[in-house]
Amino acid sequence: MDFKRAVDIVNSQDTYEVLYNGKTVWITGLHPDNETADINILENNQNVNVPVSQLKEGKKF
Repeated sequence: MDFKRAVDIVNSQDTYEVLYNGKTVWITGLHPDNETADINILENNQNVNVPVSQLKEGKKF
């Protein structure tokens, strides 16, 4: 995913599925200086910081 799309998803009124390594995540923060995202992996409630390029957009709910 590119950084602009991540910003659009975070700011959207709609809910989008976002995946990291095949697991559903919630974006909790974005860092434009290094194009990373703070995410919460919903499966195990783990918080990590990852490059936005490693996130994949899934379906819109």
